[in-house]
Order: sequence, then structure tokens, then C-alpha cells
Amino acid sequence: MPTTLFLRLASVALLTVGLGAQSDPAPTAPTDKGLIVTRTGPRSYNIDAPGNLGPNKPFAGRALQEIDPQNNPIDLLTQAMSLAKEDPKAAHNLFMAASLRAAFDMERVDDATARGAWAYLMSQPGPAQLKLWGSLTRKLGQADLQAVVAWARSSGPPTYHPGWMIQHGMRAINGDRAKGDNGLKSGFDPVAAWTKVCDQAARTAEDASYWATRDKQTSPESLLALLQFLENGAGQNLDKRAPSKAADGRQKMRAACAKFDPRAEDPAWDFIEAKAALHRIFEECLAAHLKQRDEEAAKPNAGK
Repeated sequence: MPTTLFLRLASVALLTVGLGAQSDPAPTAPTDKGLIVTRTGPRSYNIDAPGNLGPNKPFAGRALQEIDPQNNPIDLLTQAMSLAKEDPKAAHNLFMAASLRAAFDMERVDDATARGAWAYLMSQPGPAQLKLWGSLTRKLGQADLQAVVAWARSSGPPTYHPGWMIQHGMRAINGDRAKGDNGLKSGFDPVAAWTKVCDQAARTAEDASYWATRDKQTSPESLLALLQFLENGAGQNLDKRAPSKAADGRQKMRAACAKFDPRAEDPAWDFIEAKAALHRIFEECLAAHLKQRDEEAAKPNAGK
């Protein structure tokens, strides 16, 4: 299983502001809004809003039926990450529940810039790998998604306030909450929005053609062919962008992909590990190539 399944829930920079000279003192947060200002470089700093991607109510369960209406997507995703190695199926169910609640929050949060909060989380290694596993593994099937949709319909819309998402947007930085702005769309109908989210998930859950195609694409043979395609593409990219390290990089990539075992109990994890290794090896080779190029370019000027 992947060794990099983790979730970064640290504060996310929402605004980068240029400063003056390097010797300038670090800026202070505006006291009227309680914003968090962090200097990130000699001429820049980040402004963040408290509660950005923040939890609401701790969740330590495994089953969908244990989820409370006050559990927000961060609560569920955090627990999913802690279970990903031990019980990936339970982790993915929680991930799906978190996804539904995030989709619901996107329906009700008024600030369009805040709605990218879930996409940001899905760009992080841990959640991205768990999501990919769910699309590749044969340990999950149509009945599993149908069960999540059935739970969602019976549970009804959640009741937490979506501060985790609202605080991710620019309005949390520039808005005036003193005027009564709670971050939600005016006249929002939670039942209608939750029904819409569930209906969207149900369309995939009940689409027989989707599951038939998925079954073909997730066979061990298909995963092996896809991995070989990715390895070839990564090698070509090395030849183009890091030629001085391409030979060594290709060898390491071959070794990483050779670990994929189509006969494994769950080859989806092997695929995910190999895919991550391809990316890591490429980045390492590119960095080494650029460093070598810069060092060689600096040699003619040495001693001047």
C-alpha cells in the first residue's frame, strides 16, 4: 500500500501580497478581521482566514451509519486517511460521504472562490490516491456506491455550517461579516440541494454501462498496460527535459514498475505506488539535471 497516504490540513494561503525590502519587518494581521498573516519570503506574505479547511466535530467511526449530521467533510476525510492502509474499503466509504457533503456545500456557499476548497484537498497526495484506488480496485463495485447513495438519502442533509469552505474563499479575506453575511446563498433550500447531490451520485451508481466499462479497465492486464504506457511517457519526458539524467531515470522507472504484481490481492495499490514512483523519479532527475546545468554554466565565470 502507498506510504504517502496523508492529508495536509494546514492553513492554505489565500492571498499573496508583495512587500518592500528584505529588511522590512514581518507584517501583522489586521486585527479587525482576525486574519492570519504569515511571511513566506523576503518580499511576500500570505493572508489566511481562521477555520479554512477546519474540522467541525471529531469523527472516529468506520461505518456510514455512525456519521453525525454535524460532521463536515474534513472530519470524514481525516478519518478516511487514518483508515486508508488498514481498511481501505471503509476509508473509501467515508471519502464518498465526505465528497457528497462537499458537493452539498458547493451548492450552498455563495462565494465562488471558496468552492475550490474540495478540489484543493483532492490535489493532495493522500486523498488523490484514495480516490484513485476507488476507481481502480475490484474490491469496490456497483453495490458499494449504491449503499452510499442509499445512506445519503436516508440520512438527509447535514446540519453543520460550512465554515471549512467559506473560510477558503476571498470573501473571508475581503468581506465584511459585521454586515450579517453568513456566507450562504440567499433562500437556500437544503432538502432540494441534498436531493440534487444524491441524484447525481445515483446516476453513476445505477449506470450499468459505466460499471461494465470499469470492470474491463480495472483488470490486472489493463492496469499493467496502463502502467507501461505511463512509464513510456515518463521516459520520453525525461529524454526531453532532463537528458543528462534520462538513462539513470529510465532504469529506476523500470525497477519501480517491475514491482507491480498483477497477481496481487489488490493490484490497484501496486499500480498507485508505481505511478507515484514514476512522478517522484522524474522530479528528482529533473532537479538533478537543472542543478548540473547551472553548475556547468557557472564554471566559465569562476575565478573572475
